[in-house]
Amino acid sequence: MKIIDQVLLTKGARRFGVNLSDLKQFGGFTNNVFEVNSDRGTFMIKYYPSSMYEKHSIESELDWIIYLFESGVNVTAPIVSINGKLLEVVVLNNEEVCWVVAFEKAKGKFVDVSNDEEWNSNLFYSWGKTLGKDKKERLE
Repeated sequence: MKIIDQVLLTKGARRFGVNLSDLKQFGGFTNNVFEVNSDRGTFMIKYYPSSMYEKHSIESELDWIIYLFESGVNVTAPIVSINGKLLEVVVLNNEEVCWVVAFEKAKGKFVDVSNDEEWNSNLFYSWGKTLGKDKKERLE
């Protein structure tokens, strides 16, 4: 997959108070996720090129994540930019070319799907139990 243009990376990073040199390629579907280690802490920045993503879809995703977070589900919370926004818009030549969001870095590690000690019925049971809790249970 093509890595996002350096100009867009720089503009997006600045919106969250960091420099291009602070970004470390992390992955994502289109190589659009970066880890940041800065004096603001460690967090993730995700870039959404407008050629591939709809702005309203990103806003809906943010709304859903905030709802889950406020309901006590253990999700990574979005981080506001230095402008106080959850969703930043990068404009080039009077065109919205990219949207940028940042999230807390999730604690923990990836589940190793090839390891039967991790990827098993116990994991699915715990996962389902967490998703099936009502708000009151999650907050206790």
